[in-house]
Amino acid sequence: MRFLFLFCLSLIATAPVEAAWYRVETPRFIFYGTSAPALKASALRLERYDAYLRQRFKISAEMPSNKLSVYVLESRPLVVKVHGAKQPDVAEFYDANETGIIAVVGRSGDEEWQDVVLFHEYAHHLMLQYFPAAYPAWYTEGFAEFYSTTRFKGDKIQVGLPARHRAYQLLAESTVPITKLLSNAVYELKREEIGNFYGRAWLLTHYLNFAPERVGQMGTYLQLINDGRASLDAAQQAFGDIDVLHRDMQRYLTGNKISYMSSDFAGPVEIKPSVTALNPGFEATVMDRIRLRRGTRPDEREPIAQRLRAAAAKFGDDAEVWTLLAEAELDADHFDAAIAAADKALALSPNLSRALLWRGLGTMRQLEVAGNQSPTEWKAARSWIIRANRADTEDPMPLFENYRSFHRAGLAVPPIAIDGLAKATALVPQADRLRFAYANELARKGAFGDAARYLQPIAASPHGGPSARRVQQLVAALQRAAEAKSKEGAVDLEGLFRQAEDAPEEPAS
Repeated sequence: MRFLFLFCLSLIATAPVEAAWYRVETPRFIFYGTSAPALKASALRLERYDAYLRQRFKISAEMPSNKLSVYVLESRPLVVKVHGAKQPDVAEFYDANETGIIAVVGRSGDEEWQDVVLFHEYAHHLMLQYFPAAYPAWYTEGFAEFYSTTRFKGDKIQVGLPARHRAYQLLAESTVPITKLLSNAVYELKREEIGNFYGRAWLLTHYLNFAPERVGQMGTYLQLINDGRASLDAAQQAFGDIDVLHRDMQRYLTGNKISYMSSDFAGPVEIKPSVTALNPGFEATVMDRIRLRRGTRPDEREPIAQRLRAAAAKFGDDAEVWTLLAEAELDADHFDAAIAAADKALALSPNLSRALLWRGLGTMRQLEVAGNQSPTEWKAARSWIIRANRADTEDPMPLFENYRSFHRAGLAVPPIAIDGLAKATALVPQADRLRFAYANELARKGAFGDAARYLQPIAASPHGGPSARRVQQLVAALQRAAEAKSKEGAVDLEGLFRQAEDAPEEPAS
């Protein structure tokens, strides 16, 4: 799932530009950037924020199998460049797919603003990772905005402070009507409405959290949404008269003061981040590394492969560079070259999980292009993916590709491969392709209601565009099939699954 946050500033405290790149790792996060002190400070603040949110929402303190990786680039223009966004005001983005979970941000000298941006982003991550459900766009963004202003003052925590960064957007920009706020996704808005939408999403979330007369209404509303009610219908049932809600919200904005919570919170036990200086090959390839993680457009693939060929020629003893090249060659449909690059990586590091994976996928693509469905050859190709899984049992991608390999070979998928898909989905629940594939398996078994519930987070995606609309149609069909308690619609459902999967993604905004 992709989220772009349109802010006017960028992230991470300013420090002198250094030549080297560093990796700073804490129990839950991995930061990459050129200033080790700034990365350490940011990682520690994010750990404390995470500890508070886990306590607040009663989330297990168990360490994640997949840590959030945060790439800190030197400027906002670099963030725009690596994302490929057309908007010049994109300061960061977050992406979760089967390859992993990343955030990409730009550096800034304002520590308070740094925390607003980073905390907003991490609130999204936490919601998607631990509470995947159907959320209307306004609440998805309002939740992140509400917690983004969290501040730590010694052993105190302040939550729900005013979103001063939204003041202009709330008061001076084109106002989004309350009905549009409650029912529209971000991609349906006019550009001049987007800032006001974020501000009013914060305002409504804040009001419903603090207004005594509204206690319990948010929970009722979200339950109705996840029971399949349209957002506006659910709002009318949970909040009452929508015009009254609008007037009450506006009075709350113009009142004497905005409430916030203050309580004792010492935070997690002392954490000592590890700091690793990265080799020059990382610095030379970091932009294309990010592009490959967030997914490439067709017009990018050949240029990325060309740049990584040059990097591999320069850093021939760096197994990670050869692994990236193998991925890029595979992405550009150069299967022989992908296999050759993977072999180079494995000669340097024989147990490198992603190199093993690309080696197997390159061979599978060769078999597909040749129309070769020999079970023996497909089994041999699959053995590389099994080795990749053994090298890193918590990487979701070998699990997903092992599952897919049976479909690609025209074979029945064994239960163990479906179990692997279920684990991959649990590792990255916010990855649409994983969730979509598992929902399809549920539907094939006739568990139409479960499949519909599994797809609701995708259908409700604030930035989903045409793909979200297709999935909404699919969810409705699954719900009808569940109500009929019949498999008669299975063939049509397969077609709807294909249509939804093939729908183009709309650029996030």
